Amino acid sequence: MSARTYAEFDPQVRGTPLPGLVVRASRLSDVEGLARVDIEVHDRGPMDTLIPLISTELEKIASGKLQRYSCVATLGGEVVGYGRCGVRDDSAVHEMFTGWALTGVNVVPRWRRRHIARELTLHRLEWLRGRTDRVFSWTASDNEVSKALHEAMGFALVADDMLLPPDAAERGWVYELRFTG
Repeated sequence: MSARTYAEFDPQVRGTPLPGLVVRASRLSDVEGLARVDIEVHDRGPMDTLIPLISTELEKIASGKLQRYSCVATLGGEVVGYGRCGVRDDSAVHEMFTGWALTGVNVVPRWRRRHIARELTLHRLEWLRGRTDRVFSWTASDNEVSKALHEAMGFALVADDMLLPPDAAERGWVYELRFTG
């Protein structure tokens, strides 16, 4: 059993989409909401440490100093999840880790199984379309929810039981999606 905070996987349980869910690019005004998600999902913190880190990242993205994209899912103005993607060059690990990659999606546990991760992924893929012809993603080998989401979104499994970046200390699965048309 993993010590990580993955969503419980039950293929028989289907949540209902949330009316009023808004997915959009992250803004500097979302910093506290992004920090709250990190604290709730990953027990990261404290808030006063996270806020400057997240602010700096969003400022670098906005200025073009970082080739990344960050988006949030909000419900009634509250950030309930976020997703990121970015250009990676982890070719020292394996050449397939070079290029645009989905680099994580996090949803507050009480809002999981409500299509939020799916909407965040669709949003990032739409943003990436036209910027690249392919995107890759990886997931820990014990994250069944992520595997199912990747497969439902049309990603193809290109490697399993592989050491994953950035530190090549964890084994997982690598997926790729090629844009056509």
